[in-house]
Amino acid sequence: MKNLQPWILATRPKTLPAGLSPVILAIGLSLFHGFKPSLFYTFLIIVCVMFLQVSSNLINDYYDGVKGTDSNDRLGPTRVTSQGLIPAHQVRNAFLSLLLLSFLIGTFLMIKAGLPIVIIGLLSIAAAYFYTAGPYPLSYLALGELMALIFFGPVATWGTYYILTTRHSDLAIIIGILPGFISSTILGINNLRDTVSDKLARKRTLSTLFGETKMRRILLSFVILAQMPIVYLSQYNYLFLISLFPLIFYKRVIHNFMTQPLGVHYNKYLAQTGQYLLATCLILFSLFLYIP
Repeated sequence: MKNLQPWILATRPKTLPAGLSPVILAIGLSLFHGFKPSLFYTFLIIVCVMFLQVSSNLINDYYDGVKGTDSNDRLGPTRVTSQGLIPAHQVRNAFLSLLLLSFLIGTFLMIKAGLPIVIIGLLSIAAAYFYTAGPYPLSYLALGELMALIFFGPVATWGTYYILTTRHSDLAIIIGILPGFISSTILGINNLRDTVSDKLARKRTLSTLFGETKMRRILLSFVILAQMPIVYLSQYNYLFLISLFPLIFYKRVIHNFMTQPLGVHYNKYLAQTGQYLLATCLILFSLFLYIP
């Protein structure tokens, strides 16, 4: 078990709700529209999404480690490559294996759902790799939050819905905005926390470009915009507004990342944001099931 701890750390489990939440919403929406999604394909989608997210985390750990971006004085959780907890070549082999498995599972899903999922699948695999890898990694070009919004939001929600139903849904795109913006918030809190170390490493993020004060305002705007799909859903039944309930508990976290000085406590805010995202999506899923 001790040998597994570095690998568990490398997967960054606190960030995994970002990948699971849009899938939960899409399943709930398909049931809301009267479809009966296949358990087999639902399972494959969840596995594929988790593999892609974990591979992206490992790629980030590996390339930030070999580039020297992750220094010993960083405020975030320990990175296994930079700290030598796992040999770099093993981390590389792990993310390549996960990308291959994602491609194989994705190919099966592409065959079922056709060209739209072929495009989404290939773009998702490319995004997972080029987020930190390649000559112009996206996370070094202040595009991280935008990528999170797109691929953990409307793309994942609509793509899952389409695989399960082979139907287009505008509503799938609209509700995908919620996990998209909260996923951007998770990444934004991460980048806000690392502002000083990222500046030293010459890594461009929204936080290093705009500074701490403006970044806090950007994060607040993300949280506000994430609520818009819930307000939109209230036209179907006002009970969807119940999904705003977790925001009451999350209010303290918002206050903290808006006002508290940078430090290791931001790791807790990041985890709590992931919990808030998952809780909100589970409530919406339940309402999709029981509201006619």
